[in-house]
Amino acid sequence: MRKNILLIVLLLSSIFLGGCLAGNIKGQVIDTRDRPVVGAIVTTDPPTHSVRTTEHGYTLKAVPVGEYVIEAQKPGYQRGKERVLVQFSSTTDADIQIEKK
Repeated sequence: MRKNILLIVLLLSSIFLGGCLAGNIKGQVIDTRDRPVVGAIVTTDPPTHSVRTTEHGYTLKAVPVGEYVIEAQKPGYQRGKERVLVQFSSTTDADIQIEKK
C-alpha cells in the first residue's frame, strides 16, 4: 500500500513540475531590409504555440523547456526558421528573417 501511495505522489509531482518548467520566446520577424513583418505566423516545432506578429514583434509565453525550431511564415514570403533552446523561467530571443518570393 505504501508503494502505491509513493508511486501516485511521484507521478503527480512529475505532472505538476512538467507543466511548470517553462520559459518564453520573444523576437521580431524581419524582411531582408531589417523591417518588421507584421501579420506573420510564428509557430514552434514541436508544436506547442502559435502567434501572429505585430509591429512590436511576437512573444510566445509559457513554452515548455526544451529545444525548438521556431518557424515564421506569411503569404508572399519564404518561410524562415530559427533553432532555440527554451530554459526554465527565462526569455529566449529569436529573430527570424524571411524573404519575399
